[in-house]
Amino acid sequence: MRMKTLPVRHGVRVSIIASLLGLFILAMSGCGSASGGSTSDNPSSTNAVTQTVVPSASATSASKAPTALATSTTPGTKAILNCGTIRISATPIAVDAKTRDAKECFWHAYQQCQAATLTVNFTGVDTITRRILTLSQGTPCHVTEVVQHSIVPQPVKTTGNYSCGSIDRTSQALVIKTCGKDGDITIPLS
Repeated sequence: MRMKTLPVRHGVRVSIIASLLGLFILAMSGCGSASGGSTSDNPSSTNAVTQTVVPSASATSASKAPTALATSTTPGTKAILNCGTIRISATPIAVDAKTRDAKECFWHAYQQCQAATLTVNFTGVDTITRRILTLSQGTPCHVTEVVQHSIVPQPVKTTGNYSCGSIDRTSQALVIKTCGKDGDITIPLS
């Protein structure tokens, strides 16, 4: 007996292949280790040209307050502590030590009003929302947020640039207060 095959339109095949490719790209880009969140000491490409991102040895230790490494910079540039990049997924994942350290680094930098940056990637099934949080020295300490968004497989686009209020730390989360139209941003600690 011969089985009948149903005709499949070429457009449907292309759509399915594109969807699978997009999910693969999402899984491979910025997902970190299989144990959950990930960190990166690479400078963010969204930093202004006049800034130099300086990774700190203290970014790997939650028990120490972060300090910028001594480095020569071009006149007119500022050294910024890069606390790293973390990933927060729609599905529960275990938080590794590097992710906790990145959050602690940013919290300590805020307490000292030290220039620092932290990138937080909120990932869904087919979406990425990247929040690049930056602390600027001053009185009071100034917090800004750049929001980037993507629906896979489209490229990430900047969708907002906001000034935020303050940062609070609870036993459960870092809460960045009053960031433009997004309001409060909650970054779970565990």
